[in-house]
Amino acid sequence: MASSSTHFDDECPKFFKVFLPEDCSNQLHICSDFKTHLQSAVKRKATIFRPGTNQEWKVGLEEEDEEFYFRKGWEEFVRENDLKVGEFMVFTHLGNSNFSVKLYGTHGCLKETVQEGEAPAEVELVNKRGKRTRRPGAGRRPSYDPDEELVRVAEAYRSAHSDIPSFMVKISTSYLNNNLVNIPVHWVNAHMEGADDVRRIKLQGSSPRKTWEVKMTIYRPSSGSNCKLSEGLRAFFQDNYIQLGDICVFELVKNVPDTLKVTIFRVNDVLVFPDHS
Repeated sequence: MASSSTHFDDECPKFFKVFLPEDCSNQLHICSDFKTHLQSAVKRKATIFRPGTNQEWKVGLEEEDEEFYFRKGWEEFVRENDLKVGEFMVFTHLGNSNFSVKLYGTHGCLKETVQEGEAPAEVELVNKRGKRTRRPGAGRRPSYDPDEELVRVAEAYRSAHSDIPSFMVKISTSYLNNNLVNIPVHWVNAHMEGADDVRRIKLQGSSPRKTWEVKMTIYRPSSGSNCKLSEGLRAFFQDNYIQLGDICVFELVKNVPDTLKVTIFRVNDVLVFPDHS
């Protein structure tokens, strides 16, 4: 029989986030729709703990421009829980700025806790600008293909957001050299209003305030139609440090016409293990 505390936890509001180093390493933006459950907070402390352990973290819960963030102390939470790209964090708000969190690996199972005093072997990371850093991780070569793992993580992200129409594009040499991207014309016809074969649309980054205007063209030759993003895409590539092999997930932005949110899964966020052979 479930305990009363379990019933209480089930009734508490929850939100989840997918860990993407670019967006979540230094701070965590709490979902905009979740802010109705939070009282106005200006640099107050929140407590995050993992159920079934005695581990807890004090982090800053800050409000900025009517959005809430975990900030001061968040980097320690990321480091001590050895969070990796594509892993899931499910937060439950228990009231009074107290949160419990369950962490799931990319395989879909709960992550094991790292016991106090343990330190996973260090591995090397390469960030989006090519800078190499060290962080905890499994001290051996991965048994998976990094490119396949990146595709799997991006697909898992899309599945978790299955209520939002989306498609994904893997960045090729041709796309980078020509500053264009092919996108599925059937998706455009199904989800974007208007029949114009040439139009300007906006690409939205992790912050709704940052957008890039690009040209979208639908070609309709007798052999079959196709669709491309072109003019303006160079600035998007450069500003977001897009590299060969990165995967971009494009999502329809609700109630904002001709706007696509882009979430970037970077090939350099996949662990790179030093070769000591």
